[in-house]
Amino acid sequence: MFATYDQRGNGSSYGALLPADEVTLDRVVDDTIELAELLRDRFAEDKIVLMGESWGTILGVLAVQRRPDLFHAWIGSGQMVDVRETDRRIYRDLQAVAARTGDTGLAETLRDIGEPPYRDLPWANAAVMGAYGRLYGPYTPSEGYLARGRESGLDPFGLLGQEYAPITKPAVLRGLIDTFTVVYPQIQDLDLRRDVPRLDVPVFVLDGAAEMDARRDLALEWFARLEAPRKELVTFEGAAHAVAFEQADAVERLLVREVLPPRGAR
Repeated sequence: MFATYDQRGNGSSYGALLPADEVTLDRVVDDTIELAELLRDRFAEDKIVLMGESWGTILGVLAVQRRPDLFHAWIGSGQMVDVRETDRRIYRDLQAVAARTGDTGLAETLRDIGEPPYRDLPWANAAVMGAYGRLYGPYTPSEGYLARGRESGLDPFGLLGQEYAPITKPAVLRGLIDTFTVVYPQIQDLDLRRDVPRLDVPVFVLDGAAEMDARRDLALEWFARLEAPRKELVTFEGAAHAVAFEQADAVERLLVREVLPPRGAR
């Protein structure tokens, strides 16, 4: 059984968005823990496996650190470690690309928004994200991923997802903008290398070989330092940031064969 959820204030949960001064990192982590408890009770399991993607890896790691008794294992896809340092490295790498290629438009955009942490939220971040493709290595995702993408007709922001009713679809983007603007400043001082040196559950980091250096180098550094009962770095040549999606079939096999405990041990 697999379950995904919309973070409070996003997608179908947009109506649950709290006043801005009540949205805290602790609250969002507590929501993750509360959902884990609900799933454990509903499906009569002692523990569950938790997987996060990108921003979700920060939530997941902090939830596992706080309540290891709830989880069989942690799986990080597009593992984030230090958002401020990542943004600074991306900014510098894009400056180098602009200088090397003579891209005056990119250079001007970077000058206009200034160095991170960005002040014009979330528009400065969106402008930089538009150039992320310049920093990924060449790769080809799995055919299963490409085929599912063609069949689903999904857009980059998931607005066309079948799980969203027409009246809910605008809330997907609105929730992303609203919550990002509130939470981004709160994670500027978070560094998992310092703040999470140990996790008391098995850890699997899904590593995309084509991931941009600004993210991947920090993830590898955190993983190398991390203490855990068991830890595995699983590298995929045909993936970048969204490994769990770009290599979904291989990740599902990993989950079944290596991560999930035998049925009798649950």
